[in-house]
Amino acid sequence: MKVAAQGGLNLGDVQATNNKFFTNGNINLNNKALFQGDSTIASIQAITFNGRANLLNNRALAIISQGDITFNGRADTHAFMWAGGQITFNGTGTFIGGAVSIGGTIRNGGGQFSIRNSNAENSDLPQIETDGGPAPRVTFRR
Repeated sequence: MKVAAQGGLNLGDVQATNNKFFTNGNINLNNKALFQGDSTIASIQAITFNGRANLLNNRALAIISQGDITFNGRADTHAFMWAGGQITFNGTGTFIGGAVSIGGTIRNGGGQFSIRNSNAENSDLPQIETDGGPAPRVTFRR
C-alpha cells in the first residue's frame, strides 16, 4: 500500500508491511508502531516517534525527512535514516543501521546506538553491491 498525503500524517499505532508513506507535512507515530518488510516513511517536514515503536529486525525500513527525525520514549529501530535536520534520540532504545544527518545526531538518555552497514534492502534507496549484498550509495560526504 502507498499513502501520499497533503499536510501531515498521524500514523498512530500503525502496523505496516511493505508500505510507503509520503507527505509534505509532519509524520507522527505513537505507541506500538510496527513496520516490517520494504517500508518507507518520508516527509518534507519532521518525523516524530512517540512511545514505544518496534522497528527492529527490519533491514528494509527507510526513514527519510527533509526536517528532523525524533524518537521520544523507547524506540527500537533497525533502519536507514536520512535527515535534512537533526536526528534526536530522547529516552532509551536501540538503533542499528545507517544514518545521514545534515544537522547532526543527538542522544539524550540511555540505549544502544550502532551505526553500521546493515545492507539496507529498501527499494526506495539507490543500490550498489557491497560484500555480496545491496547497500545505499553515499554520493556526498562532508
